[in-house]
Amino acid sequence: RKLSQVILSLLVNASEAVANLPPDQRAITVRLKPERDRVLLDVVDNGPSIAGGDVPGLFDPLRVSSSVRKGGLGLAISKAL
Repeated sequence: RKLSQVILSLLVNASEAVANLPPDQRAITVRLKPERDRVLLDVVDNGPSIAGGDVPGLFDPLRVSSSVRKGGLGLAISKAL
């Protein structure tokens, strides 16, 4: 359940990051890469970057960043997994 919540949060974050771009310029890429006994998941979007001042607290629960203005548990849960 927690893993599903993290993946959903990453996809929602990516969707919100590209929301202000023209529809034909929005891009979200999801990649899975097997590596030994695990699978790496990358979710990449072409939205604006995270502001440098927001990086230190990026994994804090319910963190509200100035660049996104929303908070959640997705990244905090992913750090705990």
